[in-house]
Amino acid sequence: MNKPIHESETRTVRDLKELLPERWKLIKLKLVCNIETGFAFPSEVFGETGTPVIRITDIKNREINLSEIKRVDDLLLKSKPKRPSVNKGDIIMAMTGATIGKVGYYNSDKPSYLNQRVCRFIPASIDRGYLWHTLNSEIYKKYIELEAFGGAQANISDSQLLNFPAPLPELEAEQQKIAQFLDYETAKIDALIDEQKRLIELLKEKRQAVISHAVTKGLNPDAPMKDSGIEWLGEVPEHWEIKKLKFCSRMLSDKGKDNTNAISLENIENGTGAFIKTESNFDQEGVLFEPLDILFGKLRPYLAKVYLAREHGSALGDILVFRANKDISPEFLFFRLISQEFIRQVDQSSYGSKMPRANPELIKSLQIAVPPIEEQVKVSDYLANLQFNKIMPSVINASSLVKLLEERRSALISAAVTGKIDVRDWQPPAGSDTVDSNASVQTERHYG
Repeated sequence: MNKPIHESETRTVRDLKELLPERWKLIKLKLVCNIETGFAFPSEVFGETGTPVIRITDIKNREINLSEIKRVDDLLLKSKPKRPSVNKGDIIMAMTGATIGKVGYYNSDKPSYLNQRVCRFIPASIDRGYLWHTLNSEIYKKYIELEAFGGAQANISDSQLLNFPAPLPELEAEQQKIAQFLDYETAKIDALIDEQKRLIELLKEKRQAVISHAVTKGLNPDAPMKDSGIEWLGEVPEHWEIKKLKFCSRMLSDKGKDNTNAISLENIENGTGAFIKTESNFDQEGVLFEPLDILFGKLRPYLAKVYLAREHGSALGDILVFRANKDISPEFLFFRLISQEFIRQVDQSSYGSKMPRANPELIKSLQIAVPPIEEQVKVSDYLANLQFNKIMPSVINASSLVKLLEERRSALISAAVTGKIDVRDWQPPAGSDTVDSNASVQTERHYG
């Protein structure tokens, strides 16, 4: 059932219509394109071979990511769609959940099925490239927010998606020109975004490499070394001791409520130990912790959710809490537990396929290299300075630039598909490629 039209939506449409150029009209998408929705495949038929099935989780970064795609063997299906309906260049959208309205294009030569709550747009009398950018515009995203129904999980129907009053130039040639312009300009912005994201990954890799080296080899490159006898540790300084984690710390189990500082896995950033503030409100018991205790996420340990507490609180859900012994620096132990090698050892011994969890007893039995307390402090001070004064500021700056570029991209698309900028006379710079920048437009050129 369609919801009543919101007053804010009515006002938005009226204001938009008044601002459109005279040669433009507001036309509901259902008059210029169609939608095909997915099929409810039973989860037990998913496997590693057969025809691909596009799920909501496969829509990533405005494309269909095939790296984790599920497949179905047609021979195992008791009931199935008439044929795989998704072809190269099709525009796919999520119709439910936190990422409702997320759009991606399908760039594989092999046809695919659509799973339930995923749909594809089929342009009829609208340029495919122009449709692509309209679906990526802020005005369409806002429309979905207003129209979506449901409580904990937002949903939207195909009829609602098609009921959107889209701003359209009368001439398809202008639609194509707008699509070409946006392809060219957004490709430049996307290149800058990718460059900053690569920088962020390189900085994080450098951080991990430095941490792993410092907590295993120390800071003195001339220190005499010895074989630790532990394969994953390798050589360590001669004067360092090899100890099991349970002899360096104790795992806490006392529970209670401390809702003023209740921390769950969603509050711990992967791989960095940074605190993430959320809007979640908790009213449950957790393992009580004090400042300088270490919180270690045991669910999906490969995510490396490790946090050094700065104040009292309670750890909720799949979080283990360790308290360093008096001869162990809590900061040093934090860096040891968040290092790639330690996380890898924990992950390799986790159990459960869909929701892998670490075995607390195995974690406590893992052996680590421990320097004298004075050296622990020097190592942790060095790593803290590297993280908080050098690497993390660079990561924050690059992340801020990514956000600004994404906002610029979004504003540019919205301005172009609402006629706020006139690109009818726009021409790409000599020698530039206006086709390869966007797969949806490539398909329009190739398949009409």
